[in-house]
Amino acid sequence: ETKAPEGYELSGKVIEVTINDKWLNKDIQHRVIEITNHKIPEIPNTGDNTNIAMYLGLLGISLAAIFMATKKRYMNR
Repeated sequence: ETKAPEGYELSGKVIEVTINDKWLNKDIQHRVIEITNHKIPEIPNTGDNTNIAMYLGLLGISLAAIFMATKKRYMNR
């Protein structure tokens, strides 16, 4: 193989096959070469998927609430 099927690893292993009269004269069922393909393992997502917009929105709401509470307290003096 020079290229692996999509989703599979390319094997760096070289498999030599000699096709001669002895091999050709065998029963067709004994002329099978099996190669096992190995799937590329799935890599778990280890990154941070935090939604920064949500945190900025919560920060804005919190700051607005603090501002309004401070303003209300100042106005009641």
